[in-house]
Amino acid sequence: MVLEAVASGRVSSGVHDTVDLLAPTLGFLMAALVIADACARLGVFEALGAGIAHGAAGRPRRLYLRVLVAAALTTVALSLDATVVLLLPVVLVAAERSRVAARIHAYVVGHLANSASLLLPFSNLTNLIVVAAAGLGALRFAERMALPTLVAVLIDAVALAVVFRRDLRGVDAAPLGSPVDDTPATDPLAPRTVAALGLVALTLVGFVAASELGVAVVWAALPGAALLALLARMRPAAVVHAAQPAFAASVLVLGFAIAGVRSLGLDGVVTSLVPTGHSLGALLGMTVLAALAAGLVNNLPATLLLLPAALHGGEPTLLALLIGVNVGPNLLPTGSLATILWWRVARDAGHPPAVRDVARSGIATVPVTLVLATVALWAVT
Repeated sequence: MVLEAVASGRVSSGVHDTVDLLAPTLGFLMAALVIADACARLGVFEALGAGIAHGAAGRPRRLYLRVLVAAALTTVALSLDATVVLLLPVVLVAAERSRVAARIHAYVVGHLANSASLLLPFSNLTNLIVVAAAGLGALRFAERMALPTLVAVLIDAVALAVVFRRDLRGVDAAPLGSPVDDTPATDPLAPRTVAALGLVALTLVGFVAASELGVAVVWAALPGAALLALLARMRPAAVVHAAQPAFAASVLVLGFAIAGVRSLGLDGVVTSLVPTGHSLGALLGMTVLAALAAGLVNNLPATLLLLPAALHGGEPTLLALLIGVNVGPNLLPTGSLATILWWRVARDAGHPPAVRDVARSGIATVPVTLVLATVALWAVT
């Protein structure tokens, strides 16, 4: 009876801790999903796709560089889920209109959705969970993760260009005196699209300000989501659908399940596996462990499992954890929700990923990124 009471108390405490940790984080996620959906309705992604395709006909390397920039910026500003769900379709259309291979651009979007999400706390749900638990400010987080993010993005850019080099064959610059290409010029942005971009910028500023002031960022996200939903003339039912409350509830249930399992003794096992100290070897061990866990059970439950032990290691250990759970999913399509969505969106758009290409791109990028991004983190911490 005593053991049962103790176990029950631990589970109850775990449930309360999970609610305290995940409730504001999931509230922010739901608001961010509404922001991304409103941006799509207001033509932000259509305009981005037109800008990517403009002047890129027959110039695969020019299109490649533009897709790299667009994927990185979209991930940083609107989260990795917006990148794979909303940006990927317009990128594939842009490639088709530019008469260049679409495959490499699909992989660039998928990889950068994960690797570029290292930069800001708001770019990935795993970041939000860790930042909420550790109390890190947005500016400090970005300062620590800027170099690892740059390393990860550059490795993806170079390695994918090598793996899919046949897709980049073509003319990259028209010779002097040649006719202007026939790609239609992009139309001026519609006023509502410009207004949407302005609101997104202001909302991002609000995210950073709230984080620095110690206020839950959900309180900055809600006004931005409301204003963008009004600008897009979204009905209440559309707002609820965009917020995906069922997904948020499933994450909360997952958090309860992880808390219950941890309370039954798994915490001790995980703690024994997490390296201690801030040496390069310890940080590399944390990164690899997190990447393996993401590959085995998906990056969200991996984060929830490893977080309590990583908290004892301090800031560098927590950031190494994020490198592992954010970059590791590029190796396996089941490693994160974003990679699962990426596979589905690419397939539905008529470009189903090949297992061989997924393996080649993952092997070429993930191991070296885990190592060099962690070395970069160790250098700045």
